[in-house]
Amino acid sequence: MLTVVPNAHLVGAITGIKRQVDVLIDARVAEDVSRRVIVDAKFRRRKIDVTDVEAFEGMMKDCRAQRGLLICSNGFTEAALRRAQEAITIRLLPAESVEHLDLSSWEPCLGTCAVKARGKSGGWVLYDQPLGFFTRDSPLSIQVVGKCDGCSDFHVWCWDCGTHLALCGEEAKAQCSCARFWLTSRESEGRDERGNQLESIALTRVNVGPPGIGYNTVDRRPLN
Repeated sequence: MLTVVPNAHLVGAITGIKRQVDVLIDARVAEDVSRRVIVDAKFRRRKIDVTDVEAFEGMMKDCRAQRGLLICSNGFTEAALRRAQEAITIRLLPAESVEHLDLSSWEPCLGTCAVKARGKSGGWVLYDQPLGFFTRDSPLSIQVVGKCDGCSDFHVWCWDCGTHLALCGEEAKAQCSCARFWLTSRESEGRDERGNQLESIALTRVNVGPPGIGYNTVDRRPLN
């Protein structure tokens, strides 16, 4: 069950000041499990940058939100995207992707949490990153990606065949029923200002077909 409040106002749990939220969503994903999502639309001439993402993360904490969607009318920088991906619970979306987003698509983790929970409540996945090609009248070749808010494992939902996949760990591979391949791998992100090696786990979609095999990195998460 979803409760959706546009232009919501609430008192910050940390700051104690009044917060304005473009869209506040409280989702009852199971009998004893709930998740809060806040949506903030940025209609700016410039791209969203790292500072915007970090400010939004602070707002999420103040609003006690487990997930946040930042709608970017003019795109976002590569650094902002990486910062959001590392946060696990923040998603940057172009304005044109909003209509394909289903905020009721919460499902229990199929990965590490499912193994460790042993029947108890583990993490939950919001499929909040639609991929593929769309037409106004008929969706074609759609997959949706999400990350577990407990163990951070990548999850893929292929709308074409209905398969749900979890890719556990640093090096995993999976294939849905319509023969689409997905891989996770450990990638170097360069070095920070102190010379420390930066690494993350990348999710890659493998496209097989003419003119050949193509690889497309669609998401990242930090090392556990």
